[in-house]
Amino acid sequence: MRKQQTNPTAKPFPWKTAVGSYIIECEAVTGPFFNSEAFGRLTLDIEVAECEDETIPGLSAGFGFSILECVMLLARSESALASIQKIFEDEMAYNTDNDDYDEEEEEEEEEEEEEEEEEEEEEEEEEEEEEEEEEEEEEEEEEEEEEEEEEEEEEEEEEEEEEEEEEEEEEEEEAEEDVNALGGESKIKMEEKGQDSSAHPDEHAGMETKMPEEHLRRVYLQ
Repeated sequence: MRKQQTNPTAKPFPWKTAVGSYIIECEAVTGPFFNSEAFGRLTLDIEVAECEDETIPGLSAGFGFSILECVMLLARSESALASIQKIFEDEMAYNTDNDDYDEEEEEEEEEEEEEEEEEEEEEEEEEEEEEEEEEEEEEEEEEEEEEEEEEEEEEEEEEEEEEEEEEEEEEEEEAEEDVNALGGESKIKMEEKGQDSSAHPDEHAGMETKMPEEHLRRVYLQ
């Protein structure tokens, strides 16, 4: 940016005044195309033919020009007017270059803003993708937990079935033991009876012979 040094005692150019003629004193005029030693102290009669809203600030202390060149400058000497016009042309060219430079800066800033927006959009997309991945991971974890719960339930059912089978086997074993115990007692009793019968063989034999004889007698008597 161009730095301008102004004289604090100089009066500012009345941009917002009506059309008319104004006298302004410029002292120690400075700027990129001004030479304070050459100009020293100038008294200019500036006539405002038309004042637009779109204006640029003064070239130095106290006066300026419209971008549309609708401000007319009149000086007391033709040399001063010629100098002012030359300064005006150079200054306008300088400002035009600056305008182009400003446009380039604006374009660069716009490009940077667009890049930043794109980066932000990419970051947002990445965040969304990360959130989706996290959701998928959570869903997978939930599915794994459900599978683990199902496996645990199946294991519990298998354990219950095994316990039931063991109980059934124990009941069958107890029943077999009871049967075996009863069979042993009956065998013992049968053995005891056999011993009794072997102790009196004659009695049994006599009964066997007597019973048919008595039966025959009864049949015969009848």
